[in-house]
Amino acid sequence: MKKNITGVALLMAVTAIIVFFVFRPFLLNPNSFLFSKSPEAIKSYYNFSYTLKYGFNDMKHDGINYPYGEHIQMDSSHPFHLFILSAVDNILPVSKYGVGLINLSVILSFFVAAFFLFLLLRRYEMPAWYSVIISLIVLFLSPQLARLSGSFELAYLFFIPMWWYFLLKVRDGEKRWIWSLLLIITGVIGGLTSFWLLAIYVLFIFGLILGDCWIDRKNLKPILKREVLFFCYAVVPILIVRGILFATDWVGDRPQNMDGFFDNTANIFSIFLPFDWFVQMVSAYTYSQLNISIDTKANIGLPSIGFAAVLLSLILYRFYTRKNIAALFPNKEFNPFLISSFLILIFSMGFPFSWGLGFLVKIIPPLKILGFIGRFAWVFFYVFTVYAAINIFLYYQKLKEEGNVKKSIWLMVVCLALWTTDAVFNSVEHLSNTWNNNDRLESDGSEFMKRFDTMGRKPNDFQAILFAPFAGASADKMEFGRGADAFIEAMKLSYHSQLPIIECFSPRMSASQAFSSIQIFSDSCIRKTRLNDMNSKPLLLMTMNSGLSDNEKNLLQNSKTLWNDQWLTLSEVSPGVFNQQYENWKNWALETKTSLVGNAEIKSDTLTNVLFYKNFDNELSNHVFAGLGALYKNKGTAEIFNEDFASRGIYGEYELSFWAYINMKSPGMPEISLEEIDKYDFPINVTKLNVSSEHNVYKQWVRVRQKIDVKPGMRYRLIAVGKNISIDNLLLKPIDSNVYVLTSDRKELMNNYVID
Repeated sequence: MKKNITGVALLMAVTAIIVFFVFRPFLLNPNSFLFSKSPEAIKSYYNFSYTLKYGFNDMKHDGINYPYGEHIQMDSSHPFHLFILSAVDNILPVSKYGVGLINLSVILSFFVAAFFLFLLLRRYEMPAWYSVIISLIVLFLSPQLARLSGSFELAYLFFIPMWWYFLLKVRDGEKRWIWSLLLIITGVIGGLTSFWLLAIYVLFIFGLILGDCWIDRKNLKPILKREVLFFCYAVVPILIVRGILFATDWVGDRPQNMDGFFDNTANIFSIFLPFDWFVQMVSAYTYSQLNISIDTKANIGLPSIGFAAVLLSLILYRFYTRKNIAALFPNKEFNPFLISSFLILIFSMGFPFSWGLGFLVKIIPPLKILGFIGRFAWVFFYVFTVYAAINIFLYYQKLKEEGNVKKSIWLMVVCLALWTTDAVFNSVEHLSNTWNNNDRLESDGSEFMKRFDTMGRKPNDFQAILFAPFAGASADKMEFGRGADAFIEAMKLSYHSQLPIIECFSPRMSASQAFSSIQIFSDSCIRKTRLNDMNSKPLLLMTMNSGLSDNEKNLLQNSKTLWNDQWLTLSEVSPGVFNQQYENWKNWALETKTSLVGNAEIKSDTLTNVLFYKNFDNELSNHVFAGLGALYKNKGTAEIFNEDFASRGIYGEYELSFWAYINMKSPGMPEISLEEIDKYDFPINVTKLNVSSEHNVYKQWVRVRQKIDVKPGMRYRLIAVGKNISIDNLLLKPIDSNVYVLTSDRKELMNNYVID
């Protein structure tokens, strides 16, 4: 016990020295610095800080997704922190210091993680001095350090070691109810911090159950009661966390199919390759080429890699010689955790889903929500690194007992040196750029609020902030990245003014709400449905002074400038502008159609024989934009057309447009390409069409458009590759011509826009 106290004291002292060196400005002025200024990081800071500062009712964050808001369990708001700190704020004012509180809680996690790592190593009978060193190495080798670039709810280093230790104490049987209660409570806390932490907690325990069952497979009856209890330990936090969400969530159309399940998986390289510095010395490949990213990497360090290679060799040798493989694993207390971590590792690599059994993802719906399963390899990192450290020490001890003192010392020095080098490089990579001045979400916004004085306005003169260039991410379907800087400025403005933002930057936001946000900057030919749920007060339009689209420039021209500097402009715009622009277009369309000539289905101000139109009425699809049918392909490649247009008299400058369905049953959008094919049947020009960053959204359909120079002697082929592909109402018309279509279900289209 005395050695433990001394060891913990030494560990805390060394951790404090390192933490002070790395995070000195954060400790001196917690609210004045940011770990990162990336959009993801600012969003994490903003969501928590805004909700803490202005409060939350019915679990709703009112600062985003105006006018609907978002559930605090869905937007990185750290719900557990909010519950506790909102209560503390009644006694000690802390609501203005959201940034500092996030910073300090992440930094505090270093100490808690080090403490539990030390307890684990001591539990496995490692000496105190060695436990201190290995705890520090594992701490600063952790793949979770990468989350300091954003998603801070995943940067809490202590959860996995803590759950591991609590599971050991529960298995001891002594005071089981206390340790069981702690395990369940911390599982709930993890789930109220991030759904990812809850998923890791559940898989860790399920893996442990499978490990126990494998070890005692010949006689399961004695362990059955214990395993049922462990199953309950896993399920109870799920029921509590998901129960809170189910009881308080007001949205019914959240996306259930996230992109990346089969892409962001761990692999042999992301786990068992040394760090980038070593790879670059011995390989021509980069981390990105090997599919190694912060969501797939859980590098265990060179000594662990060496130990894994030796262990694998011994297993293969014993298998070949038919010797007992189990003899290689004498630590019966550790073995279930080792099996659990290995099972979780192969799951993080996509097994069995990406190994020919992808249909299981459809059978088990919750799996579809997990878009970055490579993160589960974190469990393997902690367990196997500790396991390697234990076995390396045991071999060091064996060498000493056999009289090979020099060899034992060399073994220990080399292993610790290599591990330390890896930990240093990992820390430098992820901690060296963390000193960023907080000029976004400062506790004192008085200087910033002087802008309103200059404008002669008050924040409550407006109903919300609309920013441009637009930025958004919705269910991995629609992605708009060009407005990241504008989004950051909008969050800053919102935090200081309490004005909510019209945006859709949450991956599991309501699909219909996300699409109506994207639609705000659509062409004037589309009615803006979001306005139906908003009042008539002006919007505060915040625009960057460069990078605006034509529609964003048009809106700026129809607004009243109130304030600007060299970077951005603040303007006042009435919601009525959007409605008026649509009504103007609608009136023009209804008037123009009377002057067009053609047949009952299609009319134009040009010859109809130079038009190409496909209504797909003879095709079968569950989703139809207009008419009686739509082109549908469940999976694979759909050929939309393959035409020699010049032979039809169609050539010159044309606009191609069609509607693609945004199907929420599958991740991502189909890739749609236009091929220009020469007389030798060779595609000389392939154009990928913009599907995922297009604002023209109408009832879950997106209007895709592309200008084409149709040339004689060329054939044109339009294909879509993906899953659940639905295409409807395709029109190829000369530039600047007007085309009216009356569909078989009596919908009116002008230039392939619905006259609504």
